[in-house]
Amino acid sequence: MSLPRQELTREREREAWQLRLLGWTQERIAEHLHVSQPAVCKALQRIERRLATEFKEQAEEVKARQTAVLE
Repeated sequence: MSLPRQELTREREREAWQLRLLGWTQERIAEHLHVSQPAVCKALQRIERRLATEFKEQAEEVKARQTAVLE
């Protein structure tokens, strides 16, 4: 059973992110995943945007809880 294309993309993005955290270059990640270096660059940018959005949402939740405690 194969995963939908989006899931494969997300899985490959996760793998690219993990490899980047291990210090792999974009070129090395591209070779490993059998994709181009620009594709790796774009995937890492998408992950960074998603993580930034998640971080912002979490920070806003914490801020709302702290404000509620102070009121």
